[in-house]
Amino acid sequence: MTRVYLLCSVILLATATTFSQTAGKPDSDFDRVRIWNQNVNYFDYPQASEPCSFCMTDPHPLLGQYAGKDVWRPVFNDPKKLFRPLVNISPTIRMVNNGSWTTINSFTHVLNNGKTPGGSAHGGQFILSTAQNTALGRSSAGSMSLTALEGFMYLRSQNEAEATAIKAMTIVGGNGYGTPNKTPMYGIRAIVRGGHGGTTVLQTAGEFTTGSAGGGLGTIDEARGVSIKVTGLPLADITVAKGLTLEGWESDNDGSYGTSYGIYADSSIDRGKDRYFIYSTSTSPSFYSGKQTFDTKNIRRGSTGDQKIDKPSFSVNFKAGATDLKVVNSFITENSYVLCTVQTNDLTATLKNATPGAGSVVIRLKEKATAETRVACLVVN
Repeated sequence: MTRVYLLCSVILLATATTFSQTAGKPDSDFDRVRIWNQNVNYFDYPQASEPCSFCMTDPHPLLGQYAGKDVWRPVFNDPKKLFRPLVNISPTIRMVNNGSWTTINSFTHVLNNGKTPGGSAHGGQFILSTAQNTALGRSSAGSMSLTALEGFMYLRSQNEAEATAIKAMTIVGGNGYGTPNKTPMYGIRAIVRGGHGGTTVLQTAGEFTTGSAGGGLGTIDEARGVSIKVTGLPLADITVAKGLTLEGWESDNDGSYGTSYGIYADSSIDRGKDRYFIYSTSTSPSFYSGKQTFDTKNIRRGSTGDQKIDKPSFSVNFKAGATDLKVVNSFITENSYVLCTVQTNDLTATLKNATPGAGSVVIRLKEKATAETRVACLVVN
């Protein structure tokens, strides 16, 4: 490891020397930060036994403009600190009156006369890159938690207007006095792409977790994983408003899909005394163009009589000569709607009623079944 630290010191010294020649003055600590980070390849530093193919890479000519702007001073005397945070800003702000305070303000203004030449512009960019694992013989095991950008809001005061770790806002300005603006706008856009010649076990574009901060028993009146609002009125006419949209999935192309779910929930959401998968107080209608499938159990032919079935949909069989049959079912309450239909073309069997009770339903026929007769039911609460 000492050889790696020494090698990195040599790399930094070589590029700093080139910088000094370009800028026309000795490099400062801040200049070294720019030199070390100006090429993403520097993050993939080689092992001591590997050739150093980028040691003499020339700094970008624009680095010259940073000479003399020595505003951040990380310590470089100890080579071990090269792999600790290179920039550490820890201001203390004493707020006396109402105001808005910013630790770091980065403003990028693109001068384009209303038109952009292509490419991309970033107000700020954070890049984290790790060395390859197996291609160059390095260990394939890793236990690091890797984060390119982290926001941490530590709330100690009480009754503030809000507390937000990361807040993103995109606002259109001017908009050509009525001319249609065809630029898609995003507040936050997350893209994760895996594979790349290998296997990615799990990839998630966005994960949201809410819960307790610990430190003793507390109370959270309401916990929301995701809250979605659409607003803009009365200063905008919204043609179509969609709170949640699942659109634009790519076609198979060279790969393929196994199983796809538009919305998926497992049994881990079954928490609390009163619990619901989807709960709506909206009076708006629901529309489905596909078929609806319910978890069901069908009693095989030849098995007749009373049954215990804990499914929202089921079918049972009356034996010949029977007029009633009881099904014990945890989905059923006294207020359930149990919708049943006779599925056998029997000479005498027709449905009389299905009477729900606490945890069961009794199904009755008007006349005795001539032969074995199947009845299918759906429970609606």
